Amino acid sequence: MTEFPSGHLVFAVSDTLVTVHSLASQIGRLKSDAHLLDVGLLANKAWVSAWVKDSAEAAMLAKQIGGEHVPLSANAARALMSLGPGLGNDQAAIGLLEVSDVNQLATFFQGIVDCEKNGWVVMEIRVRKSGPSGAHAFFGKSQSANAPSTSATQGFVELAVAGDYRKFF
Repeated sequence: MTEFPSGHLVFAVSDTLVTVHSLASQIGRLKSDAHLLDVGLLANKAWVSAWVKDSAEAAMLAKQIGGEHVPLSANAARALMSLGPGLGNDQAAIGLLEVSDVNQLATFFQGIVDCEKNGWVVMEIRVRKSGPSGAHAFFGKSQSANAPSTSATQGFVELAVAGDYRKFF
């Protein structure tokens, strides 16, 4: 799947790798339009994630595997697969959204939706597989961007990027 239309991310987090591989196998047997994105270990847990186009099917699949589902724009899907855009020459700031607990992933992904609605361009999304637990996302500030201010974006910060600091984005 090289082109990502908007859809839904369905995921489940577990304490064991065996559990998420069992869930991935179950997703494969359900005859849904789900496309597995990741199955594996995180920093302190394990997860399985899939992309589903239809909202009702995403809700049904999440219920079947005991997971969660969140909307995922085409840009966010690309950013999750490390295919997002880089920082544009005209962008002087980045946004950073971070959670330190994988049990907050649904809130984190809702925060990404909120940032995009406020004009921020999602560049990279990482669910951490090593180091500190959690997830983070980087955004480029567009001309029309406003500071997101929902509870889902509580960990959002805006940082100026100039000089040598730009090379990290």
